[in-house]
Amino acid sequence: MQQRGNHAVTADERRVHERHAVGLAMRVRDGEEVIECRGENLSLGGACLVHHGEDEKFKIGRVVDVEVDLPGLKQRTKLQAEVRWSARGRAGLMFRSGATAAIAAFLTALLSSHPASAAASTSVPEFDPNADVVLDMNAGGERPDEYSVLQAFEQQYDDFDGCVAKVKKRADQKLPGDVEVAVLLSPKGKRPLGVNAQLTSKVPSSESLRQCLRSAVAAAPYPAYDGPPVVVQFSFELDPGSQYIAP
Repeated sequence: MQQRGNHAVTADERRVHERHAVGLAMRVRDGEEVIECRGENLSLGGACLVHHGEDEKFKIGRVVDVEVDLPGLKQRTKLQAEVRWSARGRAGLMFRSGATAAIAAFLTALLSSHPASAAASTSVPEFDPNADVVLDMNAGGERPDEYSVLQAFEQQYDDFDGCVAKVKKRADQKLPGDVEVAVLLSPKGKRPLGVNAQLTSKVPSSESLRQCLRSAVAAAPYPAYDGPPVVVQFSFELDPGSQYIAP
């Protein structure tokens, strides 16, 4: 039999956000003032807004309340954001907490219906593993079975090796470093709400390789469970090769 390199759960502190063009009505409350805006682009970390008039309606550093109707959701999504920049008729917000699961689910559906708009080879978005996750009060308190999640992840090792093989210049070349992965699991199972992947060493075609690995991670048959979205983290050697183990 063959055995691949070891893997281990690891912390991933990186915050990576892909921005996607949208056209969403947003209501921003700054103190007593309510400003009707249009979200021009959206990520799990923030949004760029367009509002009526050419004056600067938002003050940099202010914390505002945001309401947005995400298609496919019955209730309006509410979250807080900090104003990072402001210009005539436009503003940039950084989400402080709240809607990770809701926005991830929306972006997943958006990219699935418009695959050409995806920068990655997978339509599952990246996410902030440290952000707060909205808890569905109707969901149970169950957590996904760790062994089942691990089994699902291990099924993708052949696909990981395939990603590595695509960027090698020679068959005997060995790529250095590890891969750190964070997965935002969906309670419905199989397709996750978000996938992050980070290479610890610089290798040929790093970005295309990273996106290929993200796609392979997203394709794992993750188990369903009765509970809120949960972040699981893994790390593994990028190019461990294989070794023969006597039976």
